[in-house]
Amino acid sequence: MDALRGFAALSVLIWHWQHFFFVGGVPSAVPMTNQPFYPILFAFYHFGYYGVEMFFCLSGFVFFWLFSTKITKRAINLSQFAVDRFSRLYPLHFVTFLMVAGLQYFYISNHRVLFVYQANDVYHAVLNLLLMPAWFPEPGWSFNGPIWSVSIEVLMYALFAAACLTGRLKYVIFAGFIIVGFLLPGEWHKVAKGLKLFFVGGFAYLALSALLRLMSAHRTAGLLCGLCLGAWSWIIIYGAGVLFVTCITFPLTVMALAALNAVWPDRFRSLKWLGDSSYAIYLLHVPFQITLAMIADGLGYTREIFQSRAIFLLFFSVLVAASLLCHHYFETWAKNGIRMRYAKAVAAKLRIADRDHFKRHIEDVRPVTATSTNGAVRVD
Repeated sequence: MDALRGFAALSVLIWHWQHFFFVGGVPSAVPMTNQPFYPILFAFYHFGYYGVEMFFCLSGFVFFWLFSTKITKRAINLSQFAVDRFSRLYPLHFVTFLMVAGLQYFYISNHRVLFVYQANDVYHAVLNLLLMPAWFPEPGWSFNGPIWSVSIEVLMYALFAAACLTGRLKYVIFAGFIIVGFLLPGEWHKVAKGLKLFFVGGFAYLALSALLRLMSAHRTAGLLCGLCLGAWSWIIIYGAGVLFVTCITFPLTVMALAALNAVWPDRFRSLKWLGDSSYAIYLLHVPFQITLAMIADGLGYTREIFQSRAIFLLFFSVLVAASLLCHHYFETWAKNGIRMRYAKAVAAKLRIADRDHFKRHIEDVRPVTATSTNGAVRVD
């Protein structure tokens, strides 16, 4: 499942390779077939944006698995949950936001237009800093464009945690969120995607849990792998609509991989690095694209250079390596630092609370005096 998250990030990156051929915010007339390794990667060049839907589905599955019961039983409080999510997502978002803002300033000074994402005004800067750029209908994309899906994830986390506090009623609420996702009008399509896919992914976890209670892990894995392969074969041979791909095939894929992990735990741990680097790949690829485009332009190359397979492989190699370094030396450091500060603040509050409780307890004790037969005073 870690590998699947990384795979989804890479599929979005391949889909975004077309950014190099944009003129401002408008795609150019360069044929998609001219892009590197097109005969091999054509599915990603045409449908790589589905990686975002897979992100949503996978996140819903994981959050139902790890947090649903804990939040319902108050084993984890909402402040701890919020700090954990903030520490994981915000530091790299903030850094890449600043990177893109600075790079776009230099880009527009030489090109008179921004690189791909055009809505880079103060209003959208505030929305981005608040991690809310996709919470409201917006005509375009702003700053580090891929962050829109992360902002929807944050909204889903909040709705999920709030619903978990209602106890068993949460399952009705989760189903209601899916229905709302299908009913929202087109201008709310970003929120609609999150509502549908996140909570469909959550119900996929519940379905897998039910299957594992009814039959062995081996039989469950065999059944789900067969259904998953059948669904993907249908898509490849006959094609399928968005609903079949996102709400049936994607959940089946996540369930099948989770079931395989139940059969062979840690068998695929060697692929964990791909999941570790996925968030950095997702957020770093746009600033890397702007940088590389300015370098190519500055050296006098036309954008046709990005049809080169060598440039494609070089870009991917550098980005993945940088993303791994970013995960180990920045994301982990920032996450642990924020969580440690929070833990220290909580510990300090507990110490103060214990001290105040002890003080109140002492103040409630009244000394009892008694006089002995010889006139001496004894305090008990």
